[in-house]
Amino acid sequence: MINKLHNGKTWNAISKGNTTEFHGKWMNFLNADKEWQLIDCLIKETPTEFEVKDAPFNFIAPLYSNEAVFFEGDNRFDIFNKTEITAKPFGVYMTAMDIVKVKGELFDINGDGRLDAVIYKQAFPQWDADLIYYVKHGKAPRLEKLVKFNSAPTKDLDIQFHLKYTDTPEITSRNITGARKNEKNKNRSFLKKGGIIKQNQGFYIRVWDEKEKRGIGIKDIKIWDSQVNSEETKQKVEIVDADIKSDGKGLSILTKHIKKAFFENVVYPVFTDTVSTFYPDPHIETTSVDGIMTTEVADTETYLTVRNQTNSSNVNDITTWTYIHHSVGGGVWRIYRNKILFDTSSLLSGAIINNAVLSIYGTNVVTENANLDNWSIVSTTTASNTSLATSDYDITTFGSTVFASITFALFNLSAYNDFTLNADGRNNINTTGISKFGCLTGKDITATQPTGLNRRIGWAADQTGTDNDPKLVVTHTAGATTTSSSTSTSTSTSTSTTSSTSSTTSSSSSTTTSSTTSSSSTSTSTSTTSSTTSSTTSSTTSSTTSSTTSSTTSSTTSTTTSTSTSTSTSTTSSTTSSSSSTSTSTTSSTTSTSSSTTTTTSTSSSTTTTTSSSSTTSTSSTSTSTSTTSSTTTSSSTSSSTSSSTSSTSSSTSSSTTSSTSSSSTTTTQIHITPELEILPIIPILEI
Repeated sequence: MINKLHNGKTWNAISKGNTTEFHGKWMNFLNADKEWQLIDCLIKETPTEFEVKDAPFNFIAPLYSNEAVFFEGDNRFDIFNKTEITAKPFGVYMTAMDIVKVKGELFDINGDGRLDAVIYKQAFPQWDADLIYYVKHGKAPRLEKLVKFNSAPTKDLDIQFHLKYTDTPEITSRNITGARKNEKNKNRSFLKKGGIIKQNQGFYIRVWDEKEKRGIGIKDIKIWDSQVNSEETKQKVEIVDADIKSDGKGLSILTKHIKKAFFENVVYPVFTDTVSTFYPDPHIETTSVDGIMTTEVADTETYLTVRNQTNSSNVNDITTWTYIHHSVGGGVWRIYRNKILFDTSSLLSGAIINNAVLSIYGTNVVTENANLDNWSIVSTTTASNTSLATSDYDITTFGSTVFASITFALFNLSAYNDFTLNADGRNNINTTGISKFGCLTGKDITATQPTGLNRRIGWAADQTGTDNDPKLVVTHTAGATTTSSSTSTSTSTSTSTTSSTSSTTSSSSSTTTSSTTSSSSTSTSTSTTSSTTSSTTSSTTSSTTSSTTSSTTSSTTSTTTSTSTSTSTSTTSSTTSSSSSTSTSTTSSTTSTSSSTTTTTSTSSSTTTTTSSSSTTSTSSTSTSTSTTSSTTTSSSTSSSTSSSTSSTSSSTSSSTTSSTSSSSTTTTQIHITPELEILPIIPILEI
């Protein structure tokens, strides 16, 4: 049986336990039936539209370019808090402005055979440009709205989209916490008065006052050409200034400001994007990251100076490539280092790692091996779990113990390269958090100066699709830990009278009379009880009953007097599993008066598993107590009863927190935590 996770899957490996395959990206989404389903970003064409439904969002593109495209975030699982999202979906209708009517067609944007884009050719004839809607399955699936320039514009230009939200939005330029309320209120008033929110780092757009991770992010907008990066050439990439303003009619207008100067000395086509994410934070879409830190320094510097510097020249954690470089050539030292992180928290505490394989899919973009080097896997640390910094280049953030390695000569350029981790590598896997691995050349680890070019390249998590991702496959036994804590205070007053008559099918005949003891005291006590008792007590009287009873009975502390007579012939067995709990309670000013008479008569023959515990106490007291009880009860019975009762009013106030820990081992690993969440009231749509 296969159990899916947001970033992978788990299945049974009978001889070795469970096997879980982790990716550095979203693999599955939680559907409306609360089942994990494989993400599929291929666009399907219908008679009336283009659509993507199998994703943590809904996407609908129109048949013609001058109509609105719809993007709706309905993700149902928060991968950061591991909780279900219950807030209603939030969407936006986007319509390109200054556009002509052109029929769309499915488009393979990457040349890999995947029809994951819709192109409207020459939708902007005044700029010799096409409009493209591309659903990219990178680290997380997202919508890219692209304008493809086939030649240079004659002047600076603005590309604009009308935005209409399905609910009242709060728009901020960054995901601030304490000051967010002030900024969203300021921006709302600002937009209503005709103001403009300027930004080149993206926008955070949520439902007004929504507390869960429900919203739509707009990433920082870029423009780039089609140059291929190499030793001699560099792709041209720049950030584009953008802003959001109101059109005065309830709609927002997103504007991208494109500079004519960018088009000098570029390779066509040139693209500019607007990327929408289904999380309101557009920059953090997953719980883990991968990427490269690159340094290129003139060889007038010494090798050790370049190797040991603490910051890289560049860092890229949204690249589609993962590679290592340890070279000198063309008058330049080149050292590239890579880090790959996996969210392995679904393994849980107590999991035992039996085997682990980290796999990287090779490419043949560039192959250089002057010094007969190797690709080595080591431990690493990072400044963040979700983004890389230039400081992550520092060699001291990498371990020196090699977990696994493959020589450049044996590195496969068109298939997965499997790095089977040794015991140190297996111990590096964090069963309750993020597992971090570094990739270095062997000679970088030993500080051996290169004399030529040495480089290998593989695919990274942000490449389209899931077939070539870096992945970590772990064979393990399962573990589980749950923790909670509680404090309670209650005040109550009650008076009750109860009478009941029951006719029960059971394995014994008995009459029990219990009396209530009343006391008044002030005390502080601490008690610890740990018991698992299996017992059968019987005495023979005038009737005979045959029964089979399996029971586990925990000891009970109470102020109760009881007298009972029973007749039984029994066979007793005991099965016990364990759990433990700890509670602390404080009770003050509690007064109750109780009067009760209970008569029970039963005659039966049955097989029953029961656990009994009784306590009847009436007190007026102030006390503090702490108790720990460990017991397990399995109960199964068949009965028919009739009862009537009358009770008077009761008033109480309580607040509680409970602390408990349990551990278990199962045959499959599947994590799905669904706590109770507050459902926020629906806010009517307001004009922006």
